[in-house]
Amino acid sequence: AGLLSWDGFNKSDPDALDGCGFTMEAFLPDGKKLSAYGSNKFPEGYSLLYGTLIDMCAREEITGTEFAKNGLALTLPESWAGNVTARHRDGYVAFEINMDNSMSAIAGLYLEKYPYDQVYYVPAGEFEKDGASVYVYLRSFADSFRPYEDKLTEKQKEIIADLPEDIEKIASGVRLLP
Repeated sequence: AGLLSWDGFNKSDPDALDGCGFTMEAFLPDGKKLSAYGSNKFPEGYSLLYGTLIDMCAREEITGTEFAKNGLALTLPESWAGNVTARHRDGYVAFEINMDNSMSAIAGLYLEKYPYDQVYYVPAGEFEKDGASVYVYLRSFADSFRPYEDKLTEKQKEIIADLPEDIEKIASGVRLLP
C-alpha cells in the first residue's frame, strides 16, 4: 500500500486531548487529485513520509553559534556546532541530536501568543511582532535522556549536562530581528 492508498483517508481520534494532525493534497500527472486528512490518526507509511519531508525542508545543521529563525536571533553554545540540528516550523524550533540513528530533541524554542507556565519553560522575552505580543520561551529536555545515557556519545553527554545552564544563557540573549 503506497501513497495512492491514502486517497480518501479521513480519520480522527475523538478521545485525544492533544496531539497533531495532517492534511494532504497531491496532484498526479494524469490530473487525479489525492486527498487525505487525519487528526491523531495516520495512514500506513505516514511517519516515513513525514520524516523524509522534515529532513528535506525543515531541518538544518547547526554550524556556528549564531542562529536565526522565526524572526528571532539566538546565540547558541559552541558545543552545539556540528553536533546539533534544528528542526523548525512556524512558532517552534526543536534542537536535536542524533541518538541511535533517530533524531531526539534536547531543547525547544517556542513563540506563543499567551504566557506559559514558567515551571517547565525559561522565559526569553516578550516581543512585538506584526502588531501583537509574542512570548518566547525555551525548554530543556535534558531529564528525558537519563534512561538513555548509554546510547549517547561523550560529546552528547557533555551537551546534555550543560543544557540547564546553556538554556538560561540562550534565553537571556534572544533578540528580535529587524
